[in-house]
Amino acid sequence: MISVFPGANTTVTAAEVTRCQPTVAAADILLVQLENNLSAIQRMIDNARAGGTFVILNPAPWQKVSDALLAKVDLLTPNSTEAMQITGVKVTDFASAQQAAEVLHRKGARQVIITLGMAGALLSNAEQQPLRIPLFPAQPLDTTGAGDAFNGALAARLASGDALPQAALFASAYASLCVERSGAANSMPSYAEALARMQAHPECVPEPLAVCV
Repeated sequence: MISVFPGANTTVTAAEVTRCQPTVAAADILLVQLENNLSAIQRMIDNARAGGTFVILNPAPWQKVSDALLAKVDLLTPNSTEAMQITGVKVTDFASAQQAAEVLHRKGARQVIITLGMAGALLSNAEQQPLRIPLFPAQPLDTTGAGDAFNGALAARLASGDALPQAALFASAYASLCVERSGAANSMPSYAEALARMQAHPECVPEPLAVCV
């Protein structure tokens, strides 16, 4: 069990957000989560949109957000539990993840990745058929930090110029290494290790995504 006492995380002021504005405006990607007060998150997202910065929202730890906020993000990355909390759809497999993604699109989310643990992930947008992101073989030891690993790797590859499917595939490989190690920050693998994991399992790299390696 992981429990959270948010403490100072929920006391971020408007002035503190404003001090971040030049950095956010200069960035290619802004990755935010729900561990802060919603007023600060909203301001940060608004600043990013004003500067043309691509916004990823990882809705963890879950707290209720408005459809208006969801419509402002470029990419929403819930896990199966968070997707269920947002949509009311019980997500247990790829098919139910598709149903949840459709609800999220109706709520305004333009692009969605729902991570499904051992079932990989679903990538969906409102205009194309959903894409299955495969799970890379792993020997799980500790899943702490797996979501952070996936989202961090995803943002890094998008900032490096990868298209979203390629970035998601790399993130899947990266997270598969994270769960094989104990801890959170200490379990994060290197870029080279993630590439090696992808190259070791070409069966997990669909042909259209082969450019990723």
